[in-house]
Amino acid sequence: TLQSLAVLIKDRSVTQNEVLSLFKKGGSAKQKTSALHNLTIGTILYAIGGIIILIGIVILIAQNWSDFNDPTKILVTLGSSIAAYILGIVLQTDNRTKEISPVFHVLSFILAPLGLYTLLDTQGVNAGSFLAQSIISGILVIFYTTSFFVVKRDLFLAFTIIAGTWLYFVATNYLINYFSFTETANILKLNEYRVLAIGTSFIALGNYFKSIKRPTFTKFLNFFGINMILAPIFALGGWTPNQNVFWEAIYPLVVFGAIFVSITVKSQSFLIFGTLYLMGYILKITAEYFTDTIGWPLALVISGFLLIIIGYFYVYIKRSFLTPKSS
Repeated sequence: TLQSLAVLIKDRSVTQNEVLSLFKKGGSAKQKTSALHNLTIGTILYAIGGIIILIGIVILIAQNWSDFNDPTKILVTLGSSIAAYILGIVLQTDNRTKEISPVFHVLSFILAPLGLYTLLDTQGVNAGSFLAQSIISGILVIFYTTSFFVVKRDLFLAFTIIAGTWLYFVATNYLINYFSFTETANILKLNEYRVLAIGTSFIALGNYFKSIKRPTFTKFLNFFGINMILAPIFALGGWTPNQNVFWEAIYPLVVFGAIFVSITVKSQSFLIFGTLYLMGYILKITAEYFTDTIGWPLALVISGFLLIIIGYFYVYIKRSFLTPKSS
């Protein structure tokens, strides 16, 4: 190889600058790999440290809760959350400590609901009610949405999505209970429809974040979104003798649609869960409609062959459309 390089240099096919640039690129790539390795170890240590801090705070609160008066309870819960938030903001301003700040923001986010619960409880409000939870989650949505636009940190956007999802479920629960609609809601299977609605919203949000170059959010939202669409539709289909023929008939279209979309949007979540739910659907339909006609053993054999075919197409689609081709 060195002789070949010497020949190329002699023939002036390769210049000295080009050879040196190759050496520089190799060195920089090695440095980047080392930096990435150090960052990964550091991130793990930061996370472990944050978990230990959280455990310590929880144990401190649990051991002394009965001895605390109301102001002290608020201070150790909501006060700790505010202090962690401020510390995270301060650490973020320095490049040397910037990587540590997310640990304290996560601590703040975990402690914030506990602090707000404590604040409402000390004021005589039933903190466990859906109304109180709506207030708490609503405060978190407003706070972290404002933080995102002011500080411009994606982590706050993730907190907003989590708090917003919580707000959606507890607010709708509050409305159902307020209008004494619980029994009717169970009959209409509103829980399934609520999950389906939030799953559709997640997919739409994921598509939006993809358009603004935030792929991490897209993967996160697609992962949960596709499950929140396929699972409730599967449940809406029901089981014999109370099955819903409409949802059972439309389910394959939804699943195949998810698999097809996985190719166009390059989403492994769509492909993986679309395939898994299709397998579950085939087993369900086989057990539901064919065990009494062709027998359970034969139904299992047919299902097995179908699952093998689906597995083959899963591997084919993943290799052909979703796996980056090496140049």
